[in-house]
Amino acid sequence: MKKIEVKRHEAEERNARWAALTPEEQLAHLDRLGLRAEKQRKKIAIRLRGSDGTPTPKKNRRKR
Repeated sequence: MKKIEVKRHEAEERNARWAALTPEEQLAHLDRLGLRAEKQRKKIAIRLRGSDGTPTPKKNRRKR
């Protein structure tokens, strides 16, 4: 079994690679793997809806 530190490091690398992709590339990746990923596709569609093509800013959530 992998140590927690190793798993965390792998997840950070994986997330960084995903974030580096454009929304179109992310959709293409999901299609290539044949994943439905409805929630993820909805998030990507929201970013694509920006009037000038830039991602819409995230809302700041209050910390409890």
